[in-house]
Amino acid sequence: MAAPNRNTSPPHDIRDFSDLDGASGTEEDGIPYTTFWKFYGNGDAYFAQIFKTRLDITIDEVRDAMKKIPDPDIYPEIPEDANLKIVEASDIPNAELYIKRPSLTTYETSFPLDVIREIYIGEAQITELLSRIPHKNIVRYYGCQARDGRITGILLQRHKYTLLEYFLWDLHKSSAALDPRRFMAELGSAVAHLHANGLAHNDLKPSNILLDGDHMPVVIDFGSCRPFGGRLLEGGTKGWCDGEKLMTTSDKEHDLFGLARIGEWLEDPDRQMNG
Repeated sequence: MAAPNRNTSPPHDIRDFSDLDGASGTEEDGIPYTTFWKFYGNGDAYFAQIFKTRLDITIDEVRDAMKKIPDPDIYPEIPEDANLKIVEASDIPNAELYIKRPSLTTYETSFPLDVIREIYIGEAQITELLSRIPHKNIVRYYGCQARDGRITGILLQRHKYTLLEYFLWDLHKSSAALDPRRFMAELGSAVAHLHANGLAHNDLKPSNILLDGDHMPVVIDFGSCRPFGGRLLEGGTKGWCDGEKLMTTSDKEHDLFGLARIGEWLEDPDRQMNG
């Protein structure tokens, strides 16, 4: 359960939990522990693991426990045949830019760490492919950030909030109403576009759908998107995939289930979230 040994002193600009990029709490053998992580613009990543519940941890403890993650742990080498577009984040207006980093939710338990790197390079390659067959309801891709021959960031267009946040933050009560019928039609169009190109998303859910300026869907998170029949290293989220089917291979049926579930959710999202 212990994370690999990492060096360098912790960053000193972490003064509040809002300065972090993520946290995850769990337990093993009845012992609770919480992990925290933070990414910097240049790709530097820091990680902390503390054997307490989240509510018992102070930000000073987190800052002191932070250690730099070596690039080879989480950033994959660029395959020779990848043909990925490499760009500088500084070339894109900051207000338009979101940098997708590797998921660190299982960093302390993923040994060896090949899975984290494999999922991330797969997402970079799928997102690159989708940029060559664009669809207005699929997130815009600018290219990849790299250093020392490794992918350190997938650069995407930023939007203000996800479909989940739109309802979770009660934004639907203070802004233009979302049209569920049109929304589902455009979401279905994006999914049909993926399927027409032999791809399944495999993890459709409200937190993986952004809203554009017209409150229409923008599909994101292609870490589980693979060609039909492709092996899945991760895929599906409880409540948003068919629990009767094992999500081990990419299948458009996963997306059709997710679409239907999102349509049901949109009929009464407040009840769904509080139920």
